[in-house]
Amino acid sequence: MRCKHKNIVRFLGYCTNTHGKVMEHNGKYVIADVRERILCFEFIRYGSLRIHLSDESNGLGWHERYRIIKGVCQGLHYLHENQNIIHLDLKPENILLNQNMVPKISDFGLSRLFDQEQTRAVTTKIRGTRGYIAPEYLDNSIISFKSDIYSLGVIILEIMTGKKTEPRIENVRTSLIYFHGLENWKNRLQTSSSDSPLEAYYNQVKRCLEIALKCTQFNRDRRPTIGEIINMLNNTDRRPATGENETVTSTELLEIQPLELRFPFKANVPIACPLHLTNRSDQRVAFRFQPGNPGRYFTEWLCGVVPPRSTYTLNVTMKEQQQPPMEQDQFLLEHSRIMDDVKLKYISQGEADNEFDNFFLEVEEMGPGRVHELMLIVHCSPQAETSSEVSLVNYIYESVHCATRNYLLFLERIRCYTVN
Repeated sequence: MRCKHKNIVRFLGYCTNTHGKVMEHNGKYVIADVRERILCFEFIRYGSLRIHLSDESNGLGWHERYRIIKGVCQGLHYLHENQNIIHLDLKPENILLNQNMVPKISDFGLSRLFDQEQTRAVTTKIRGTRGYIAPEYLDNSIISFKSDIYSLGVIILEIMTGKKTEPRIENVRTSLIYFHGLENWKNRLQTSSSDSPLEAYYNQVKRCLEIALKCTQFNRDRRPTIGEIINMLNNTDRRPATGENETVTSTELLEIQPLELRFPFKANVPIACPLHLTNRSDQRVAFRFQPGNPGRYFTEWLCGVVPPRSTYTLNVTMKEQQQPPMEQDQFLLEHSRIMDDVKLKYISQGEADNEFDNFFLEVEEMGPGRVHELMLIVHCSPQAETSSEVSLVNYIYESVHCATRNYLLFLERIRCYTVN
């Protein structure tokens, strides 16, 4: 399988076996070759999401539930936007959790692979699980990406309330589900630890309930796309800017500049935007850069290592197009500290993807919080040039400042060595 994403169960390979079987054919007994194939997937220790569901008063806390909701959305975004795959059987039983409670979408037995421009299809057989099947699929045999969106909405409600709800038969769902869910989570959050960011969690609860209700609209045209859902979640998580022109973000590992990739659009001309990753620590930092729409962009490397006390510049280029993109694109930037001196040190370009995929999977299995994630927003318009120039000026200033600081440290070391 070509799907490689942390929220999609990994396909490892297959086993095949051929054995003889006595069968009757045209009145005679013959020995026929029977071939069996078994698909092999990664082992997910904690089983399906179904066994971890409970109501708001007990069970998983909000932080864990929100991580699961975001992970399922990110996995579905990868299937829809990167692979043109419709799952068609999304339900808690087909979402597995590893030891760090990272969700992984599994069981693609009913999935459909759409052509690049295909948006819907009509089928003669209705397959799936009632309660998660979209109304237009159940009533009119129409399948589309919005079919998965409906299932996603039901799952989000189930994660938040512990109850399986079929919104299409509950006419008062907007008021009943929303206000009951909001009130129940408000009560639990207020009785939880005082160290919890209550306001941030409460905003996340409200946004997830809103998303779930939008996803379960009877009219599929009124449901959001998975890209729009990701945007809503990111806007909820994004902290308000502290300055008028915030172009740099600093994490524990890397400083990333700019926060927003701005492409001054010109018809039929490739447009470049530099992304600067600054590592001010004394250890190497690995990164992986995943475009939400890989067919629209290309870079020289999508993964790499930022050496200690240095800046790595990644040139992101939008391919030539006649019209600017209608939807806002996003890039997911993942990065993690490399603890092993030999890890990811000697890699040929042809093996880079596999080596970095394995590295990030190993780090995730070591425990939560070891892989840092940042979602970068793309702006494409003729007015984007000014902000790019500002970012470039800031980058030049930071580079000169960093070089000067390193030079002074070098002189200080020489002085100490001379004195000794």
